[in-house]
Amino acid sequence: MTSGKIIHAIFPNVPVVTLTATATKTDINSIRKSLNLRHWLEVIGNPNRPNVHYKKVFCKGEDIDFFEELLQPIKLN
Repeated sequence: MTSGKIIHAIFPNVPVVTLTATATKTDINSIRKSLNLRHWLEVIGNPNRPNVHYKKVFCKGEDIDFFEELLQPIKLN
């Protein structure tokens, strides 16, 4: 089971946002499958948004500690 499918199983009604700067159509389809995205909207535009913070996070496997670390900023807000 991919990490995206695990997150979707735990939080089935939480919206998911994926951001990429240079993804090909093949990359986009791979991302959609790995995150288990069924209903999605593709928006192409300038990613420079001063009110949005995002960072690159590398998956360390399917360890629950990874998800706790990833979700920590959400808990603080």
